[in-house]
Amino acid sequence: MVSLKLLAALVQLSALVFARPAADAQANANANATAGGSPFFFKGYDLSSLRMLEEGGAVYHDSARHNVTRPAEDILGDGGMNTVRLR
Repeated sequence: MVSLKLLAALVQLSALVFARPAADAQANANANATAGGSPFFFKGYDLSSLRMLEEGGAVYHDSARHNVTRPAEDILGDGGMNTVRLR
């Protein structure tokens, strides 16, 4: 049975996905949009609880690669993660 603490950590990990333009990258985003490119966005994840989850037995399967077991960082990176929050 999954403990409440583990469940809360999983929800926190999966829910803290954000896409927000950086203040210093706004000029680059505008230039890219003007040049026909797309603006740059940070896609970040709070990985603070990842170690605790993995020590608790959490296993991550990559659904994009036929449910192969892979490190969470690799799965998130392949999904476009370019920023990490660690506490």
